[in-house]
Amino acid sequence: MSLEPGRRVTANVRLVRLLRRGGMGQVWCAEHLSLGTEVAVKFMSPHYLESEDLVTRFTREATTAAQIKSPHVVQILDHGVLPEGLPFIVMELLAGEDLARRLKRRGPLPFAEIAVVVLQVGKALSKAHQAGVLHRDIKPDNIFVHDDDGELFVKVLDFGVAKLLESSSTMTSTGSTVGTPFYMSPEQLLSAKHVDFQCDLWSLAVVAYRATTGQLPFHGDTLGALALKVHEGKFRPASALRSEVPPALDAWFSRALDRNPAARFGSLKDFVQGLTLAVADSNAGATELPSFPTYVPGASLGASDALTAAPSAISAPGAPSRIEPASSRAMQISAVIASGIALVLASVAITLLVTRSRAADPVIAPGPVATISTLNSASEAPSPVIWPAPPPTVADSVEARAVPPVSSALASKVALPASPSTARPPAIKAPGAPAHPKDRGF
Repeated sequence: MSLEPGRRVTANVRLVRLLRRGGMGQVWCAEHLSLGTEVAVKFMSPHYLESEDLVTRFTREATTAAQIKSPHVVQILDHGVLPEGLPFIVMELLAGEDLARRLKRRGPLPFAEIAVVVLQVGKALSKAHQAGVLHRDIKPDNIFVHDDDGELFVKVLDFGVAKLLESSSTMTSTGSTVGTPFYMSPEQLLSAKHVDFQCDLWSLAVVAYRATTGQLPFHGDTLGALALKVHEGKFRPASALRSEVPPALDAWFSRALDRNPAARFGSLKDFVQGLTLAVADSNAGATELPSFPTYVPGASLGASDALTAAPSAISAPGAPSRIEPASSRAMQISAVIASGIALVLASVAITLLVTRSRAADPVIAPGPVATISTLNSASEAPSPVIWPAPPPTVADSVEARAVPPVSSALASKVALPASPSTARPPAIKAPGAPAHPKDRGF
């Protein structure tokens, strides 16, 4: 029995219409009778039924994706095999378009939109890596974008199976068509078995480069030629293809696409936050950052590898952190310093006013002449005070030499500067005057 509208795949799933047909199989829209909603059903192509390994991997795609609990991974509802032996997977029906079609329709994307795509794909990969799963086929075709009035929501498709099915069929012996290998890291081109989380980061960096420039970083007419280009590690800076690309974004691409895995970003969290900061520095606006676990790099991603959460990097649910440009932080620091200086100047001005107003009243001061210390003491006194003449000391003789005698009238009009030998004059506080900046916690 062929696939046609009205056919029941399961007791509750009935086919409605064909959505897409490709080399790997078909995708249909179907009605879920018990839930009363539409779902998508993916069927494996009959051409691959003879390969027991591919049939097993198709089934494994459903069970593996179902274990990845992330809103950014397509939800798996069921899977099985038709009576004629055709495997199928029932999944949620998505509204929108894949990133490949979006790039073809719009060309290079705004920096802020690229950052959102990378952030949300990073969330999906974070959950996958925690579950011990490597996608190994991150590319625009496997990134689905739902655009709700400018608010993007991204989901990752086809964990592990699309690469196995398409990599052998889209790359011909003559090299006329090159598909997935364009997104493979140098180590994945050598061996798909001996890779770790870095292969997914590399592929996502290639996606970001294409979304930024409209081109791929590495080209080759054949698989061998492409592999040579990738291992050379030379590609045009994104700014050479798009003039508004900031230097920080060029630097991010240089690190993310370094042929040496040890020279790349050491974790998914650093990878995503590095791009977000580069976009923020381009004045494209701050972008919200999700929380990412820190991956402990190893030779491979298996049962012996560990994924540990970084407490300082994980925010409360519903409260994503925000990265501000460095210029904004500098402005904040300058504002604090300016406020402190203003407080000091205001304190000095108020003290001088109080001193002058009190100096106008008659003050009887027989004995020693007015000095800086006596003027300061007088400014703090609530009423005129008659000071007795203290016995002469060494300090008095030094002070007398440092500051010439002045009259009371002159002292009321002239504010004497501090002696050069004095590191810091005594604090002068008038009633109601603002506190010193250090007293306010600055």
